Amino acid sequence: LHVSPMHPTADGRRFGDLRAGDSLDGVEILDADLVAYEGAFTHDILPASETGTYYAGGVLVGSTLTGY
Repeated sequence: LHVSPMHPTADGRRFGDLRAGDSLDGVEILDADLVAYEGAFTHDILPASETGTYYAGGVLVGSTLTGY
């Protein structure tokens, strides 16, 4: 899963704070690296839910968008 370091997890942490050995949504993180983003844009999802969360890469992720 490629996520910006400031993107929120569903439990309120930031992806940039996660390290190998941590757990996210019951899934153990095996490795975490900061790599340069070469795209022109980033994208996020505005979930149609009260929680503002969605699944990506098998884990529950928070949204950076508002309006839920």
